[in-house]
Amino acid sequence: MTTSSCFSSLVQCFFTQHLCEHKQSARKTVTAYRDTFRLLFTFMQDRTGHPPSDLVISDLDAPAVSGVPGPP
Repeated sequence: MTTSSCFSSLVQCFFTQHLCEHKQSARKTVTAYRDTFRLLFTFMQDRTGHPPSDLVISDLDAPAVSGVPGPP
């Protein structure tokens, strides 16, 4: 299993196991998390030029997520 597939598996498990099964979150809560992840993935795609399926956990550091320019 590659790092990127591990990351996508983690996101999927967060929704299916954590939010839905363990927390039994309301549909609106799950929808809010879904929309937030969509915004994050779109932002990261615009920033890196890579599709969300290519993201790895190390791509989501504080400078990248906050929009602070990285090193040249």
